[in-house]
Amino acid sequence: MCLTGDAIGQGLPVAVGAAVACRDRRVIALESDGSAMYTLQSLWTMVRESLDVTTILFNNGSYAVLNMELGRVGAEAGPRAKAMLEAFGVTEETWRAAVARVPHFCCSESPAFVGRAAAALASDPDVARWSGQSLSSGALAQVYGFTDVDGTRPDAWRYIVEVREAGLPADDTGYR
Repeated sequence: MCLTGDAIGQGLPVAVGAAVACRDRRVIALESDGSAMYTLQSLWTMVRESLDVTTILFNNGSYAVLNMELGRVGAEAGPRAKAMLEAFGVTEETWRAAVARVPHFCCSESPAFVGRAAAALASDPDVARWSGQSLSSGALAQVYGFTDVDGTRPDAWRYIVEVREAGLPADDTGYR
């Protein structure tokens, strides 16, 4: 376990490795928002391989580890590093604007939707029923009844498998 520095974004891939190595044990991955942006594909691997990983993302609104590491050598993060999330060019209010550039973005989910999934799990007295399963926000929304900020229930992971990976044109009908 590395708490500071050494490899930015290593938490999610390390959790994948731990879950593969010890399939009989639950793995808890604690990762910050900026570090997670370096290895988001690990989330897909967790779902695809049905790994028993619970991932908790902390939103500190910065690339704290990057800033710390740069500070150690007397440097500062430039606008490019600080604006990594903004590079997607969207906010919760304007996310649909990204569809023109990335059509499959039509089924994306907001951070609020993921947060609502976490809150639903945290307040479920029978949360143990999910033990050993990989869960998606979309699937949990169907069970717990919460919606995204636009009132829909996007099922992004099912969309990725059934539409994007199948090579079909972007269309979120039946997935929101």
